[in-house]
Amino acid sequence: MDTNLNNTAAPQRCFAFQGGFFSQPRVKRILTLAGCAPRIGWPTKDDAVLVWGHSPVAHRGAWVARKTGASLIRVEDPFLRSVRPGRAGDAAMGLIIDPLGVHFDCSRPSKIEDILAHADLDDPALIARATAGMDWLAEDRLTKYAGVPLDAPRPAPGYILVVDQTRGDASIAHASASAQTFQDMMTAARDENPNVPIVIKTHPETQGGFRVGHFDQGHCDARTVLWDHPTPVQDLFLGAGAVYVVSSQVGAEAIWNGVTPVVFGVPFYAGWGL
Repeated sequence: MDTNLNNTAAPQRCFAFQGGFFSQPRVKRILTLAGCAPRIGWPTKDDAVLVWGHSPVAHRGAWVARKTGASLIRVEDPFLRSVRPGRAGDAAMGLIIDPLGVHFDCSRPSKIEDILAHADLDDPALIARATAGMDWLAEDRLTKYAGVPLDAPRPAPGYILVVDQTRGDASIAHASASAQTFQDMMTAARDENPNVPIVIKTHPETQGGFRVGHFDQGHCDARTVLWDHPTPVQDLFLGAGAVYVVSSQVGAEAIWNGVTPVVFGVPFYAGWGL
C-alpha cells in the first residue's frame, strides 16, 4: 500500500494463530517485507494479531485480540492475485494488509474505504496515477486471475452480462447477500432487458472445477448462455449493454473500465456514485 495514503504504521510485533501464515512461504515473506512478520506467542496490547479475512478459523485470532487488547490486522488476497486460482496451486503475488477491516465486509470500514473517504481526491497527481493504473489494467486485460488467453472466444455483442460467484464465498454473506440474491439478480436482468441475450459469466474456480457457482446449465434457455470460457472480463465488457453483479470484484473492474454495474449486494465499490 502506498505510504502516502497509509497513515497507519505497522506494529512492532504481529502474532498469528492460523497455520497458513507460517506454512505458506510466499505469504510469510510478503508479510515480513511489509513489517508484519508473523510470530508465535501471546500478544500484548501494544502488538497486533494477524487473521486471514473472515476465514472459518479467523475467529481464533479475533478472540485473542479482544482478550489482550491487541489490534487486529486482516489479510486477504489482492485484486491482482495470480495467473491461476489458488486452488490450482498458484501462490498470491501480493496481499491486502488491512488494519481496519476487510474490503468485502460491509459491516465496518476498511482501509480502502478509508482512503476513498479521506484521501485528497482533488490531487491531480493522485488522479493521474489512478487513471494511468486503470488504463494499464484495461489495456493489458488484467484481472484477479490473469491466466486467460487473449485470443479467447467472445460472445456476439449486444448481451447483458450476469456475473456469477462461488457458493459460500465470504464476500457474499459479508456484502449482505445470499444465494437468493443471485436468483433475484437473474430475475431483474431478465425483466429489465426483455428479449435481450443474457451471458452468465462463471467464476474461474468454477471453470476449473474447484467450486460450484449459483448458476448452471439449468438456468439457460433460448436467450441465456453459460459462459465458462476463460475470456478476459475486459473483452466481455466490450459487448455488454449492462453488467449485473452481486459483490464480485468484476463489478469494480467494470467501473475501472468505464462501465456502470448494476449491483445487488453491498461491496466496497457500491455507494460512491460510480
